[in-house]
Amino acid sequence: MPLTALAAVLIPALVRGPEPLTDRQVRRIDHIFQAWDEPDTPGMAVGVVRDGEFVYRKAFGSADLERETPLSPDHKFYVASVSKQFTATCILLLEEQGKLSVDDLVQKHVAEFPNYDHPVLIRNLLNHTSGVKDYYTLNNMRGLSTADKYTDAEILGLVTRQSGLNFEPGTEYLYSNSGYLLLKTIVERVSGESIQAFSKKNIFDPLEMSSTQYQSSSTMLVPGRALAYSGSFQGGFNNIHSSDSTVGTRGILTTIDDFRKWHKNLLDNKLGKGSQQLIEDLEEQAVLSSGQEISYAKGVSVSRYKGLRNVGHSGSFAGYRSRADMFPDQKTSIFIFSNLASASPSALADQVSAVVLGDKFKPEEDEKPRAPKPVGAKREDLLKYIGFYQDKKKDFLNIAVGDAGLKVLVDDSVTAHLVTEADGAFYDPKEGVEVKFTESGVEFKPMKGAVRVLKKVKRVKHSPDQLNLFVGRYFSRDLKAWHEVYLKDDKLRVKAGHVDSGMWPTELGEFLTRFGLISFNREGFSLHGSRVRRIDFIKG
Repeated sequence: MPLTALAAVLIPALVRGPEPLTDRQVRRIDHIFQAWDEPDTPGMAVGVVRDGEFVYRKAFGSADLERETPLSPDHKFYVASVSKQFTATCILLLEEQGKLSVDDLVQKHVAEFPNYDHPVLIRNLLNHTSGVKDYYTLNNMRGLSTADKYTDAEILGLVTRQSGLNFEPGTEYLYSNSGYLLLKTIVERVSGESIQAFSKKNIFDPLEMSSTQYQSSSTMLVPGRALAYSGSFQGGFNNIHSSDSTVGTRGILTTIDDFRKWHKNLLDNKLGKGSQQLIEDLEEQAVLSSGQEISYAKGVSVSRYKGLRNVGHSGSFAGYRSRADMFPDQKTSIFIFSNLASASPSALADQVSAVVLGDKFKPEEDEKPRAPKPVGAKREDLLKYIGFYQDKKKDFLNIAVGDAGLKVLVDDSVTAHLVTEADGAFYDPKEGVEVKFTESGVEFKPMKGAVRVLKKVKRVKHSPDQLNLFVGRYFSRDLKAWHEVYLKDDKLRVKAGHVDSGMWPTELGEFLTRFGLISFNREGFSLHGSRVRRIDFIKG
């Protein structure tokens, strides 16, 4: 055979694209998103990538309900905490350039960061083992919401005036958005340019991610953005607007097309010096001082799902929900970006992965949430479970009934939507936690680790004289905020900022509130939240 003829046969074989999905697989994925395939609902963009190329690329629902604009795969979504991997990559690129080390003290680059009893390293910020108090929780304690407008500089001031850490760095894992705000600050001070400019020059432009940008202002115009909504299919939808424009912890607007380019680079790095070591460092799981390895790496979580290695992260803010998963060994990625607050892209991504990779699954090695087994439940049957629950560490949560069933709230923010699987038995498909209600309270059984037991809070009776002792104004230096405790209809209430909360007694001198757990003492009270262990208030 002539060489030209042989080349004509071999070259197409060598450059042939990835194996496509079968028609049946496509239909199965379409069916997963059938409920979203309507012009009068918010929706989502869905992408499945093999060997760096799309094998499934579709959008469902509406990008703008008022203007009846259908969603397309080209629409931009705010991906919230999925942004953290880009902040982490900026840090690693600066390390590669010799401008910093992840083992540097934070104070080396952020001079105003306090000198705590134990050193905090950049590495601790990257993997959430720093003990630095989370600024979302701090803002909740101040009575602020996402509707409030504040700058990165103001939040940095809040974080750096905290008088203590939650725990000794490296001893525990506790997710903290403050860590990534500090990392963003380090990127800007070390590089001498904004994180937007540094990311564009060193990540987005080299990878031709032309539709990816930071939302540096809540009022900026973003052509092609999908608008965000709350609500449900049953009760209707509402617009959600946020005044928050902090970046580093989140802030990225992107498309599934650009995320394909990003995940392609994770498999074959072209950034910086082009070394794959950059990606290996990004995906290196943290190890606590006890020797325990945790799933969080640097801006991504690394786990095994059905026996397959998985690298991913989810995002949740205002009306946006997102999930980006990669199975590196199978060179397969799944992206689901949604513009509805009640959507659960993580659970949907698991269903898609079962269609695409099910023949490679090894269920006995499962480390990722299983699919839920829903059964019907009437709203009135769920009312018996609502209320406050508290564990031995005095961490508490609130269980309430939402549009789609039970929901778990911490610090007045929804942390989980529970799927009813049987009478008294529920499941959190996002985290893979089985929830069982008992006579005394509730048990949360994670995929790994100890069962978390919480008792239902029973109201403790205080005398009128005892209640009057608590009335007054209290000031926190860490928060620079006043809280007023007052009596209304013979019951205590506390207010600060936009929040006016009831106070539900759990013990004498201890109350659950929307700000957190208040424990009164001789000087005033201490306030405890989910990602903030203690804030002191002095009676004024």
